[in-house]
Amino acid sequence: MSDRVMSDGEKWLRKSAEMGNVKAMHNLGWRLLDGAGLPHNEQEGEMWLKRAISLNYDPALSALGWRLLDGKGITQNIAEGERLLREATNKGNTYAMCSLAWAILKGTLPNNDLAEAERLLTRAAEGGNLDAMDSLGWRYLDASGFAYNQELGEHWLKKASDAGSAESMYQLGWRLVEGFTLPHNEPEGIMWLEKAANAGHTHAMSYLGNLLLDKEEFAQKQQNPSNLH
Repeated sequence: MSDRVMSDGEKWLRKSAEMGNVKAMHNLGWRLLDGAGLPHNEQEGEMWLKRAISLNYDPALSALGWRLLDGKGITQNIAEGERLLREATNKGNTYAMCSLAWAILKGTLPNNDLAEAERLLTRAAEGGNLDAMDSLGWRYLDASGFAYNQELGEHWLKKASDAGSAESMYQLGWRLVEGFTLPHNEPEGIMWLEKAANAGHTHAMSYLGNLLLDKEEFAQKQQNPSNLH
């Protein structure tokens, strides 16, 4: 430790971790690795996450695993990152399932088993992970990593949307409006875009704004044929 002045937040987090609170160890660890509210410290951050792991705090497995895979805030170690993520996956951690699947899809892992990536994302989605639902939805529709499957793509986007994912609402919306990878259905598409926009999705706001202005302009020209050119 240096002589720098610690914030109140850091003092309380450190005190909790030092008293044995595994959630505090986890939070202290990833914050030190990411430099999130605390100065970056690879050695200490890894130490706190490993201590939480030794006390069977499964989220720390995922937190350290994906950072080792990506080399985020820590020296990259793909083999160890994969090992930790697989251990977390075996314990039912849906975030670890997603991290493993995305690493396969990105080609980070030597194992380029796309079928395994699909199984992992499906398992995570069935466990309620919104990121997995989002990913499955657009990947099935865009045939990105998996074969095109309209039924499954729409299913997962709608399931994620119903659970509050603004990104899936947006994906459903523009695809339905344009008839791209989904059957054209402008009224339903606008409905999903409005939901996404009301949820704060800026791309949905922009898309919806332009769409409605185009429709208003078209209606005005229809009412005043002399303005057509």
